[in-house]
This record gives sequence, structure tokens and C-alpha cells, in this order.
Amino acid sequence: MAVFARTRLVNNWIDREKVHDSKRLKDALYEGGAEGFKALSNMFGVPDFIIEGTTDTNTAALDTGAANSIQVNLTTEGVTFPTDTVRMIDVMCETRDGAQRNFQHIRQWVLGGTNPTLIRGVQNMGPDVGGQVTFSSASATAAHAFGDFTITAAATATGRYAAAVPGWRRLITKAVNLAMVTTGDLTAIGTTANLNAGTASSGVIELGIRAGAQENVAPADTVVLDVLFDLLPIANPELAIVTTTTPDQVIVGAVGESSDVITWYTRVFISEAMPTNEV
Repeated sequence: MAVFARTRLVNNWIDREKVHDSKRLKDALYEGGAEGFKALSNMFGVPDFIIEGTTDTNTAALDTGAANSIQVNLTTEGVTFPTDTVRMIDVMCETRDGAQRNFQHIRQWVLGGTNPTLIRGVQNMGPDVGGQVTFSSASATAAHAFGDFTITAAATATGRYAAAVPGWRRLITKAVNLAMVTTGDLTAIGTTANLNAGTASSGVIELGIRAGAQENVAPADTVVLDVLFDLLPIANPELAIVTTTTPDQVIVGAVGESSDVITWYTRVFISEAMPTNEV
């Protein structure tokens, strides 16, 4: 397992409240120097941090604050987390694993204090993955596909189809629905569609079509199958808390894959420290 090798770090962070008003713009224009440049960058929406680097078979868990998995330590780079405030942090990350390219946009919140903590979970702000499957003599074809969704035409068994999405660390089914395209009535036999199984490392999934007694059935040519998934790729840039320091520190992660070299390009956007009563 090789450490995250950072090849570029741009630190545009300036520890000021992000108040977008004309006075602050004027002050930044006349301030000059590195601080003035950072203030201008901040107001014009430039990322607070830009990071590039690689991981090689790196899977060190972030819950230990593993140094191998850190893209950037926000605390040591000057980001503060005052008590009774919360910062919203957006991480936009593009990763490349050979020919596979993945993009993700996640949002997390950090509750400030002597030891900052992560709250409210991880929100996926990026695009979903899915498409519409049409059938002809039980042969499947993906239409309107997005996010690299594909399906194998021939059924692997009656009513069971192999499909593929990017490999994932999180896959949440948002929709696997059958709909009529001409005449007929699915409700007469209680036909449903399901995500039967999936393999996170490869992104291979199986979609199934079942009737009322849960037996597998071949789809009619009069139906289409709509699928939609909330997916986060395997490469993991989520925030984590390093608890081996005093006080705890906030880092942007870089958990890679066990068998691949991954190239990372990450942009981090940090909000002002917003007052909060959350505990």
C-alpha cells in the first residue's frame, strides 16, 4: 500500500468571513499581496483548495486518521472551526483509474469546537446513474442511459439481466420501475422489478423481473424498465477527523483501491463559519 502522493496543492484559503459586499471587494482590490489575491479568489468562487496526486493500491481506513489516505489536512492549512459554528464543505473530485473516469461532488458539515466533529452525514450532490431499458423478444437494450449505465442484451436466466454501473462505495436504489409503453396491465400479474444483486468492486449488477409469487418472468415487449441509482465511486475523498492529535484535525481523504493506481483532481469549497445551536 502506497501513500497518497500529492503533486500539487493550491491553498486559496483566507480565514475571513465570506461576506460578499462591495466594501470587502474594494478592500481586497487595494490590499495587494497574497492576502489580497486570496480574498479576490474567495469572492469570485475559486476553490479554497485544489489538490492533485495519486494513490497506488491505497485502502488505509480514514477512521484512524491514516496518513496514507490524506489529500490535505485542512486544520494545518489554516482552516479554523470555531465553537458553536458549522462549516459546509463541498468536495468535487475527479478520479481516473486506467480508462475509467469518475466524478463525484459530495457535501459534508463540520461542527466546530475544541475537537471538530462531522455531522449530518454525506450528501451526494453529483449526478445519478441510470437509464431506460426496452425489451424486444425479451432482449434488453439500454436507452437514455447516463452515468455509464449499460445492460447485457441477453437474459442470464428468465427475467434476470446483467447490467453495469461504475464501481461504488455506496449504491442506493432510487428507482427500478416497470412502465407500460402500449396496452396491457402489469397489475394483473403484480409484476415488479428489483435490483437483485451487485458487486461493488466491478460495478456489475443484476436486475430482475418478478411476478406476484416472486417467480422470475420474461418481460413483455409492451413494458420498459426505468432504473435510477445514487452512486458514489470507490475512490473516496470524504472528510474525516484525525483523533490522534490534540486537538482533533479535519482532513480531506484519499482512500483508493486495492489493485489500482488512481489519479486524483480535487477541488474543495468551504463556507463561512455559520452560527449554530447544534450539539
